Amino acid sequence: MLPEAYIRHIIPGRLRVRIPMKKRDAGFFDNIYQSLSTCEGINTVEVNPLTGSVLVIHMSDSRRIATYAEEHNLFRIESVNYLEKQTYVSRKISETFSSVNKKVTLSTQGFANIPDLVLLALI
Repeated sequence: MLPEAYIRHIIPGRLRVRIPMKKRDAGFFDNIYQSLSTCEGINTVEVNPLTGSVLVIHMSDSRRIATYAEEHNLFRIESVNYLEKQTYVSRKISETFSSVNKKVTLSTQGFANIPDLVLLALI
């Protein structure tokens, strides 16, 4: 039986899972590091055996990474459907932010953008 992994954070290009039942098992997390590092579309893998955490920075699809992990007997993500929902929501938020940012930049003729305005608001 594969260890259960739970999604702790997901945005496009970044996935963090926790595998509590393997916490402090350095050999297990070294194996995950070695295997995921060879997966196409993955840029960086960071593992922390003390917290039972795996961080994957990628240019792939989170569902594909979950499938890879299961097919290579690494771990099984508790709710793969969650990946689809979160990826869709995150993508929509990102697209909306990008669209608004372009409108602000165009309307100010490049003088301002959303990140600059947020910074000014905080000052």
